This record gives sequence, structure tokens and C-alpha cells, in this order.
Amino acid sequence: MAVLGVGGRLVLKREATEPCVVSGEQIDASKDVITAVCPGYWSGDHIQVDCLPAQLPGFFPPRPDGYASYFGSKWYLGPNRTQITSNTDVFYKTSSEEYPDGQFGDAAQFYARPGDSSGGDVIPDCKDEDYWIHVDQLGQISFYTSRCKALAGCPEDRVDLVPIGGDFTLTPLGPDWQVLCEVREWSLELSAPSVDTTSVAEKWGNAVKSLVTGGGSSEFLIDRTCLDDEEENGILLMKLLLLTEKGCKAEAQFWMVNRGLDCGTDCNLINGDLYYEADILITQTAVNLRPTEIVAGTAQFVTTGEIRLLEAIPT
Repeated sequence: MAVLGVGGRLVLKREATEPCVVSGEQIDASKDVITAVCPGYWSGDHIQVDCLPAQLPGFFPPRPDGYASYFGSKWYLGPNRTQITSNTDVFYKTSSEEYPDGQFGDAAQFYARPGDSSGGDVIPDCKDEDYWIHVDQLGQISFYTSRCKALAGCPEDRVDLVPIGGDFTLTPLGPDWQVLCEVREWSLELSAPSVDTTSVAEKWGNAVKSLVTGGGSSEFLIDRTCLDDEEENGILLMKLLLLTEKGCKAEAQFWMVNRGLDCGTDCNLINGDLYYEADILITQTAVNLRPTEIVAGTAQFVTTGEIRLLEAIPT
């Protein structure tokens, strides 16, 4: 049996991405990027960083134990050592030099510490911060303060990175489910024998064919619209096709009824929603570039595991 959806909703949940550990050696401060390759992360992803070495207005970078202690180091020279501008400078603060604010000469602190203030700017302690990322053609990652800026990837909007020693970790953040916008229609086949599994065997091997329970397709428009975290466009389906291992699977909801009525409403319609839910693998995509029409795409997929028909009350 096939189910056709026109005007319904297609909602996807990507397979969870693994946390990515980045070392200070992978920071390119001249370009404000990190050169670490983090599989499964895409431009526009909302992420959490436990201690990003970023230079924010009014603050020094966090993690002062990764600051440099001498002139000419590749690491960031903190305010505790700013008096050193050559190899012949005095290593300690003089009576006219201070660190932190108000502590001069012998009373000055030798090491930089979280909470210290110098020139009115403060050294923050490490804490979790959230950013949106852009992944360029080389796999380099840059950080932004909004999703739209991250999708555009303009160098002038990047968060200012500083070379600091030590590791920090990127972790996925944001809503699990995303509504696919500008989907023209979708179809879902609930019978596995009706699905062509040739492309499944070519991509994942014959063993995966035995897991197929159904399949279908989706037609969508292709554009560069900036959407909220809860929304995504058809490019998501195109990206899933390129993955063959971790991250290639997605959980999908095929909504047929999205009524949104409160429980107890006195009317002839039954309250609640109606949708199918299943795990899918994208097996093929095609793009239509006719000059007289909007750029459109088609994605073919198979479902693996149970296909569930769910009825939900408004929440």
C-alpha cells in the first residue's frame, strides 16, 4: 500500500553526531578557523563548545593555563606577560607595570588566572558556550553568533579565535526534529516487495536489503533560505545521500493530519494528529536545473525497521 502526501509535513531527525575533540594545535588564528575534521557536522549546525578560545569584546580568551609565558611563542601572550616585547625585556613586572589591575612590581601576579582584570578586561573561566558553525570546502570549521551568518560563511562575521594550548570539545546542540520546508510532496510505500532495492545493495551491500521494510520519495525545492533551527530545506536530503557510515540514517515522520485542536473541542472532527514514523536511508537524489523553472530535487529513500502509524493528542 502506498501513501501519498501533498501539503502534509515531512519531519526529520538526523542520526546523532559524535562529539569532536579539537586541540590547540588545530587553531588557525589568522583565518579564525579550526583545521580539525569533524565528521557529521554541517554548515548551520548549532553546537556547544566547552572552552572555545575566543577573543570577545571586554574579555580575554578563557583557559589561561594555555597562555604563552615568553616572547615569540606561537601561543597567545596573556596580560600577565605583556611587558615582554623582545628577548631582552625583563621577565617580571617592574614597579610601573601591573597585573592584575592595581598590583604593581613584586606584588604583580606571575600567572594569569580566571577572574583577573587587566585594563578593565576580564579573563573568564571555561564554560559551555553555544555557536553556529560553517564548514568550508576543506572541512575547516569557523564559528558564528547566528545561524544565518554561519550559512553565509563570511570571514568578517567569524568569532575571533586565539591560539591557546589545550583541548576543547564540540557537541551537537539544538532541537532533534526539523521540519523540512518547501517540500512539494512525498510518497511512502509500506510494502517492502514493492521497493526497488538495487541502489541499497550498491551503497551498503546485499545484507542491508533484508532490513528494508518500505520506501518512498520526496520532491523539494532547492534554495539558500535561512531558516530557524527547527526548520531545514531539501538540501538536508542531498547531504544524507553522501554519507555511507555514521550519520547516514535519519528518523522521519510523514504527517498526514496536523489538526492542532485542544482536547475536548466540541466538533465533528476527531482531535489529534496522525503520522507515520520510520528510519530512512537516502538511496538516490536528482536535481532539475531547467532554466525556466525553480531549481527542484527528488530524493528516493528506503525505510528500515518498523513503520509505525501514530496518533497523538495536542501537547
